[in-house]
Formats: sequence, C-alpha cells, structure tokens
Amino acid sequence: MKRVLIIEDNEDNSLLISALLSRGGYETEIASTGYAGLTMAIENLYDLIILDIQLPDINGDKVIQKIRAQETNNHIP
Repeated sequence: MKRVLIIEDNEDNSLLISALLSRGGYETEIASTGYAGLTMAIENLYDLIILDIQLPDINGDKVIQKIRAQETNNHIP
C-alpha cells in the first residue's frame, strides 16, 4: 500500500485529504506542524508528501528543503 504524509495545520483540511486518499487505497499519516512533519518524513519512508506552505512553526518551503536534503527522501514528490 502506498503511504502518504500530510503536513497540514488545518484539521478540517488534513482530515478531508486523508479521507479522500484512504478511499483511494492509500495509507495516510498526518502531521499538524512543520517540525512534526519533518521528523516523520526523516524517520519513515513515504511515497508522497502533501505539504501546506503556511505552517505555524516553520515555512513549508523550509520543510521541503530539509526533507530533500536527506538522501533517502530526495525522490519523494
């Protein structure tokens, strides 16, 4: 099963995205802050990351830069 990480601080949005992906057969995990999502992305392997750009703790652009800096994660769309 394909795994998707959703990094989104709006709970309604993250639950909606998760529900839609789950119906499509994807396994989803949700992080509500950029730092939590960054930690999850470094510690786990995902097939896709859906990332909000405006997060309360760190800008989404910074999160994706840090994720892509990891050799094991630089291929994730």
